Amino acid sequence: MRLLRCGSLILAVGFGAGCCTIQFSESDSYQEAATIDTWYSGIALGLVEWSDPIDLDKACRNKKLQTFTSEQTLGSFIIEGATFRMWTPIDVSIYCK
Repeated sequence: MRLLRCGSLILAVGFGAGCCTIQFSESDSYQEAATIDTWYSGIALGLVEWSDPIDLDKACRNKKLQTFTSEQTLGSFIIEGATFRMWTPIDVSIYCK
């Protein structure tokens, strides 16, 4: 019973943890497929970058940046919890036009 309560508490905190999306957009038009769709990782509560910085010029290949989206999902929250927040992945999508 205690394990069930702990599991329920962890799920409740996970769903209420504030999964969020941050989006920077240059236009209102929508492109179907992302130019880059990857994880960007940090360590030590996200204070130290683990992944190399994303080079937007290289990612867009001489095209203009349309939208940059970073999203913290339930999946990344579970990974953060399993590693005691030592690894903090964020889903990153870049759209170019």
